[in-house]
Amino acid sequence: WYEKAAKHGFKEAYIHLGMHHLKQNQYTEAASTFESALQVLPNDPRMLMGQAQALEQLGQIDTAIQVYRSVLSLMDSPEVRTHLNALLARKN
Repeated sequence: WYEKAAKHGFKEAYIHLGMHHLKQNQYTEAASTFESALQVLPNDPRMLMGQAQALEQLGQIDTAIQVYRSVLSLMDSPEVRTHLNALLARKN
């Protein structure tokens, strides 16, 4: 249902579909869903956060760091700072 809704322009469906993929450990699908969502909602912090989480799980650490920083440029969030700091620590 979410996939059909997202394809028909129901923007909120993207977040639900992407989160579903994350919860199912379907990280490639999650990253793809959030990437599609960002075409429609380019500065949506929820979509960026989901994309960053998927990229992190896929081992794309540098890209995930960039996306977490994008989220922080849009909103200050302790959760995002925690994820970003953990990735930066892992990288060093």
